[in-house]
Amino acid sequence: MEIEQIKSKVINFFNGNPALNIISLLLGVAGILFSFYFYFKSKRSKIPTFAIRTINLIRDKIQKIDTVEILYSGEKVNNLSISKIAIWNDGKETINKTDVASNNPLKIKIKDNFKFLDAKVLYQKNDANDFIIQISTDRNFINIAFDYFDFEDGIVLELFHTGNTSEDLYIDGKIKSVKSIIRRDSIGTFLPSSIIKWLRNDKEIISKSNMRTIMGWLVLMGGISICCLAIYTPFRHVDSTLVPRQMESSYFAVTMSTVLGLLYIWYGYRMLKRNIPKGFDIFNEEFLQTK
Repeated sequence: MEIEQIKSKVINFFNGNPALNIISLLLGVAGILFSFYFYFKSKRSKIPTFAIRTINLIRDKIQKIDTVEILYSGEKVNNLSISKIAIWNDGKETINKTDVASNNPLKIKIKDNFKFLDAKVLYQKNDANDFIIQISTDRNFINIAFDYFDFEDGIVLELFHTGNTSEDLYIDGKIKSVKSIIRRDSIGTFLPSSIIKWLRNDKEIISKSNMRTIMGWLVLMGGISICCLAIYTPFRHVDSTLVPRQMESSYFAVTMSTVLGLLYIWYGYRMLKRNIPKGFDIFNEEFLQTK
């Protein structure tokens, strides 16, 4: 009989404290999210990743001026751009040269109607990686060879080409046990394309790295605000006269709001996190700097 009374008191206690139920539920959701986070954090995998920055030096409109002729290494060009491309392993498992498919090696490609003019290695984090690049005879792609690269090992390349934007370049090739080579956007894909295009303009007011930081903090603070409101609302609007169905609806709304807030916090954190590995600072530096 005493056990039944204790059980009844416990049930009545929780039924009379809806805010406590919500907090318990939120802690459970947070526990699940953290479990996923630490699982993926500790998981060993190969994650080949790259990022690209591009500026246009000469636009194709120059060909409309009959009295002007632009030469690059003695070759006439109507369009000239320079790109920096960072390539690294974002996973904890080493990528070896034997992991690259022999019939589909790693290479940087450029879209049709464009071609590469020159390429050089600006930075190699670990000389033992032994990265070697070579432009193909038709100048449509650049072969990339290496011995191996560990977590956050990689290179930064400087490429001259006749393309217009970073979207004209991509990395192709097959690495065993890897579904795809990840392209990391330096701005963030949630922004409208018109804003991204404006940010990539030569006369941009705010640098890409600063814009990423600003948007990251805005998203992070927005997520924290949503979570705070979701947790605070039950304390302010507890109504013991609500029927069970209404209570369940209220719990569901608070839970969904909290999950949304946590997702915003996670995305904001990802935006604030370095978009490139430590030591790759030359990737974000100005183009064509003189020493």
